[in-house]
Amino acid sequence: MGRVKYEDKKFLCKYDLSKNFFDKLGLDILDITPLRKLYILNTTSGKKILKKVDYDEDRIRFIDESLNYVSENFPYIMKMNKLQESKSYIKWKNEIYIVMDLIEGREASISNPLEVEMCSEALARMHKASQMIEENLEAKNITIKRSNNLFNYYKEIKEDLTKIKQWVSGYTYKNEFDKLFLENCDRYIEEISKVNEMIWVSGYRELLMNKELNCLCHNDLANHNFVINENKVNLIDFDYSTVGLRTLDIADFLLKWIKNSVFDIKKGELALKSYSNIFKITDEEYKLIYILMSFPRDIYSIIKSYYHKSKEWEEEVFIHRFITKLENDVFRIKFLDDYKRFYEEKIL
Repeated sequence: MGRVKYEDKKFLCKYDLSKNFFDKLGLDILDITPLRKLYILNTTSGKKILKKVDYDEDRIRFIDESLNYVSENFPYIMKMNKLQESKSYIKWKNEIYIVMDLIEGREASISNPLEVEMCSEALARMHKASQMIEENLEAKNITIKRSNNLFNYYKEIKEDLTKIKQWVSGYTYKNEFDKLFLENCDRYIEEISKVNEMIWVSGYRELLMNKELNCLCHNDLANHNFVINENKVNLIDFDYSTVGLRTLDIADFLLKWIKNSVFDIKKGELALKSYSNIFKITDEEYKLIYILMSFPRDIYSIIKSYYHKSKEWEEEVFIHRFITKLENDVFRIKFLDDYKRFYEEKIL
C-alpha cells in the first residue's frame, strides 16, 4: 500500500495536504498513505483515493458520466465522489483534485493463467455494459473523448520518427541512445509504413461504423488496473479512457499481458478466447488485432519519451529500457508468426 517509486515523489510533493484543503473537501481524515501518484485517505466515512489530475473539467465530466453509465450493468469499476456543489472535482490553488471510493483488493497477477482469464472476461463485460454509450453521452451534452483515428495515427508516427532521425543524424556528438536509435530507426519506420498500408486495406472503416463494437475503451489495461476482491475483478483508473472501437482495448490488453512472458502465444490465445466467450470477437477484429500488434508500440514509446522529453528519467534508465525493449521485440515478431498460424482462417 505504501509503495512509492522515486520518480513519483516529485509529483506527490505537489499535493496540498493542509487542514484547510481537507476542510473544503468535507472529509474527516484519520490517516494518509501515499501510493504511486495518489494518496489513500482513511476517513470516518471509509477509505478514499485522493488524486490530483492534469486534465480539465470536460474530461472529468466525461469519465464520471461514462462510469455511471457502465456501472448500471457492470458495477465493478471505480466511481467518483460528489464534492462541493455536487461536482465530481474540486479546484484548489489552481489545481484540480478528484476523490474516489477505494476498491479493496490486490493487483491481478500476469503470471497466473486463471487471472488472465478472469481479467479478460471482466474487460469483455465492461465493454458490453458500455454499448451505445455514445448516444447516452450525447443526450447529456457531454464532450466525448474519442479514440485516435488509425488512418492518421500511424502516418503521423512515421512522420515523427522520420523527423527525429533527421535531428539525430545532424548531431555532432551522438550518445549511446542516439546510436541505438540510428541503428534501428529505418527498420521501424518501414514496419510502421507496412502497418499504415494494412490499415487502409483492412475492414477498419467498416468496424468503426458498427455501433455494437464501439464502446468505452480503458486504454491502460496493465495488471495493476485490475483489482481482485473475493473472486470479483474490478477495473480502476480510467484517466485515459475514450469512446472508440473496442478492438483497440483488446489489443492493448493482449500486449500488456503477454510482453513480459516473451509474447507467449498460448497466453495470448487464452486472453482472446476468454474475452470472446463473453463478447464474441469478429473475424475482422482478429485481423485488426494482428495489425495493431504489428505496430512496434513499445519501441516508439521509448523513442518518443526520450526525444520529446516527456519522462524525467535518468539517461541510464532510458538506455537500459531501450535495450530491453529492443531485445524483447524479437519475441513480438515471433508472436505475429504464431498468431497467423493460430488464426489463419480468421485473418487471411
